[in-house]
Amino acid sequence: QPWTLACSVHAYAANIDNLAALSEAVERIAQKHVSLYVLPRHYPIVAENLLWSIKHTLGDAATPEICKAWGEAVAFLADIFIKRETEIREHKRDTVGGWLGWREFVVDRKVVESSEIVSLYLKPKDEGALLDYPAGSYSAIRVEFDGIATQRNYTLSKPAGHGHDGVWRITVKRESPLFEGAPSGRVSGYIHDKVKEGDVLNMGVPCGDFVLKESNKPHVLISGGVGITPVLAMLEDLINK
Repeated sequence: QPWTLACSVHAYAANIDNLAALSEAVERIAQKHVSLYVLPRHYPIVAENLLWSIKHTLGDAATPEICKAWGEAVAFLADIFIKRETEIREHKRDTVGGWLGWREFVVDRKVVESSEIVSLYLKPKDEGALLDYPAGSYSAIRVEFDGIATQRNYTLSKPAGHGHDGVWRITVKRESPLFEGAPSGRVSGYIHDKVKEGDVLNMGVPCGDFVLKESNKPHVLISGGVGITPVLAMLEDLINK
């Protein structure tokens, strides 16, 4: 996440006079923010820490004039994100089956797909309608550890519409330590080891920009590892259509 943010800051600076070049990146980030329920009130926190990081990195080069310019640039970019995220959030809220924030889902089935992959089949606890979504979308899961909330996005590996039957499916790989002494993925480990059928999970609305687009042209789908999850949803959707 820190590396992603740093790359975003660099890209913003490099394209400050041509923000249209960042439209795809803005949409990708906005979709993630909506899925994780990032709200306008969170942006001042991000700005404060981002500006501190810039000043810390630049050192003596961070003159008052430069810090002021960066402050104005960050505020301008925040306004772009807030506007787009508000549009996405309100559209999903007002669509049949949509909601704001977090919604409780019951684990209807838990299927062990392999030694490191499990799938959860989920139904809304309130038994209400489910928001439709394009194949390839993801949804956030929010869990708490010792009173501290943690959120992760997982692909909805089952397409909406055909064969949906009021059930969502996420397919989760257990994240092993990246290097010796590093921790394992906390949320993926929780899903693998602790979550059981009948449990309730908090989920966000479906989001994403890597989704199946309507087209009459042939499709070529390429993926590897657990990256097959969005592609699998796309393939099933294409077959059903």
